[in-house]
Amino acid sequence: MLTTIIDISGPAGWVAMLLPLVLLAVVVIGVVVGRDKAPALNAAQVPAAKGGGPGVHAEIDRPELVQRRVGDSARRPARDGATALVGERLPVQVPPDQHAVGGAVDAQELPWGDVRRGRESVQEQSGENSENRRLEAALADAEQRFDDAAVARLSLELACALLSSGTQNRDVQTLLRRSIILSTRLKDDETHARARLELGDVMATDGDMTTACEHWQIARQIYWDGDKDKVADVDQRMVSNGCPTDWVLNDF
Repeated sequence: MLTTIIDISGPAGWVAMLLPLVLLAVVVIGVVVGRDKAPALNAAQVPAAKGGGPGVHAEIDRPELVQRRVGDSARRPARDGATALVGERLPVQVPPDQHAVGGAVDAQELPWGDVRRGRESVQEQSGENSENRRLEAALADAEQRFDDAAVARLSLELACALLSSGTQNRDVQTLLRRSIILSTRLKDDETHARARLELGDVMATDGDMTTACEHWQIARQIYWDGDKDKVADVDQRMVSNGCPTDWVLNDF
């Protein structure tokens, strides 16, 4: 078997070996130089954004495009069939009722009942009574300030004012229970005892003597170490209504 061997030596051999490397270097240099000399795109030549519209910079440099887009948006129908106007304010949803304690809560969760419903009913019953109106305004202000101590006192005062004007219903009971709960938490014994006495009187008028006696007994315990005259007054009230005076009550 014969094998053909081509022998290239001398300058021709070196040219054959170096020629591919020279061609590769020329190609690389041409690519680099060509990229550096590429013209920069102006704002109008920026590719369109996704969705088919002109580029952002192109719209900024051409105000008529922006104006036309705003006009189209102003005339575009809204989802509900109405015309959506640029800058139109949408109605704001009214938040749930705000209470002095706990923020926005369901009225069912309040231990003293629905204060908002009770206040609306109280306002109807107050009529032209200026003192009742003053107390209502002061109570609303205390609620806005989250001043629970003032809310407890003013709830008691408003309940007493309504009782004096002949109002005696569940709205008055709601005010008294609210006063009792807040004053108990704040350790306001005077307000607590007075609210217990008033609520006991209301329950007695409704015919619930068991609950009335319990409220009077708790007021008696509050006064026991502080005011003997008030203890005697509560004792007289309990005896007159047939209440036992030796009960031991806790957390009622």
